Amino acid sequence: MLVDFGDFGDVVCFDSTSRINKDWRPLVLFFGINNHRQILVFGAAFLYDDSAQSFKWLFRTFKRAMSGKTPKTIVSDKDAVISEAIISELPETHHRLCTWQIYQSALKHLSQVVVNSDSFSSDLCGCIFNPDEEDFVNSWKVLLDTYGLWRNEWLHGIFEEREKWALPYRKHIFSADIDTALLSEDSITSLKKYLKPESHVLQFIKHIGKVVNDWRYKELEANYDMGQHMPRLMGDVIMLKQVREVYTPVIFKTFHQEYENCLNIVINQCIDTVSSVEYKVSTYGQVRQYTVLYSSEDDSVACSCLKFQFVGILCSHALKVLDYRNIKIVPSQYILKRWTRDARA
Repeated sequence: MLVDFGDFGDVVCFDSTSRINKDWRPLVLFFGINNHRQILVFGAAFLYDDSAQSFKWLFRTFKRAMSGKTPKTIVSDKDAVISEAIISELPETHHRLCTWQIYQSALKHLSQVVVNSDSFSSDLCGCIFNPDEEDFVNSWKVLLDTYGLWRNEWLHGIFEEREKWALPYRKHIFSADIDTALLSEDSITSLKKYLKPESHVLQFIKHIGKVVNDWRYKELEANYDMGQHMPRLMGDVIMLKQVREVYTPVIFKTFHQEYENCLNIVINQCIDTVSSVEYKVSTYGQVRQYTVLYSSEDDSVACSCLKFQFVGILCSHALKVLDYRNIKIVPSQYILKRWTRDARA
């Protein structure tokens, strides 16, 4: 687990939802994702005391166990005590609330709506995980209108706190897009069936060891498949050839999609400034514009959509500007090691 944290501990998800269920043992988990976007467990503990001091001890102990290294970002449940402990023990770490947990809580609080509507869960998911601020706000209003939820106090409360969890307001903080990875991950949930009091602690420890080994085996399989097969390209494109050799297949797939999208990006305006060039770009046929700043000194690009800052992969807008400047390979500063085939090297 220490090695895993050393390679992929830049973003940590802290799951303490088991404490809420009084029929379960109070398990807390530290986990993240690897370069194949697979789950990795960094640590686990049973926490029978919900006090701030206990959580402070937990984060302090976790930091010590990880040889003093701290994550860039920690994502946690919505809990004032946890927030206090993180601020105290991990002051240099960005803290945000887990969007995935907000989604799970919403399904629980709105269970009657879920039962009565086949489309509510997917509509809620599309709204909560929307990365664009304007689209997020509009889809939230549509959700409330469609399902008659304007008077729902719980929804009103979490919307008031949206800057702590909603993706459009946290895009400047690197998160490795961990929320999206959690959507398709059911192994964390599978652990919780062993948390009933009648289940012996040793049985749980044995099971979590098995789950961790299963995840590690999946990584070995992914590494083997990566060495046997190369992803297909949309064409004889120098940049795609470059990153195919560098990124893992799942990350290359994301980049490939951004590259395809950039073919539909148009440059609407170009403004020279003292230190850079400012480009106004948009998707063909759409009104919304993004601003991309480019500097010829180091081939740096910065887009207002903040995808690189949030996910660690260049967006279609930045790729369009690089292509416009006749830059045919991705500058090295925009290839994060944690997404590469050699991330563990």
